[in-house]
Amino acid sequence: MNEFRVCEFCGRRNQPDELECAQCGADLSYVSPTVIADAAEEQQKPSAPSATIPVDQPEVPTPVIVQQLQVMRIGDGQTAHPRLTGPDQCLPQNGASAGTLRLLLLRLRNPRDGMTISIPVEGGVFGRSGAIAPGYFADKPYVSGTHAKVYPKGNGYVLLDERSTNGTRINGRMVERGREEPIRPGDRLTLANIDFIVEVDEE
Repeated sequence: MNEFRVCEFCGRRNQPDELECAQCGADLSYVSPTVIADAAEEQQKPSAPSATIPVDQPEVPTPVIVQQLQVMRIGDGQTAHPRLTGPDQCLPQNGASAGTLRLLLLRLRNPRDGMTISIPVEGGVFGRSGAIAPGYFADKPYVSGTHAKVYPKGNGYVLLDERSTNGTRINGRMVERGREEPIRPGDRLTLANIDFIVEVDEE
């Protein structure tokens, strides 16, 4: 290693006893000598080890429990195994184990006009353009075209308001748009201004 007075103007390395730059004549009296390693010494220094790029460990798949849906109607003893088409449809995966849920079929009854609407096993959409009882809702002006959706989840059904104009209520409480709400036997379901009682479908 050697000491130099490095000129701030031209960058020349001058000897420590030189008070004037030999190249540009600048005053070096205020410049402190600096220890500078030569190129040979720099090459002999061990290089820093390269950083290791972390390798992501493969994720261990979580076992998936596939639930086989068993439909139950009270009174007739009939059972079936439908193919679900709703949001909770699940297919067997590697390492999955099977369970069984009993789905209780439901219907809606309007206590004012006596209309009874059975909810399909796979669920569907209520509304003037919906798949569930479209003829009944067609002349109901306060019901939206696509008012609310119902589908099986677990061993029951949940309802989702489809951003209807006049809203959906369960037991008098407004259903938040985009939030699933369970419906159970005995609940009062209101689509716009039409009240229904949720019942077990015994037919």
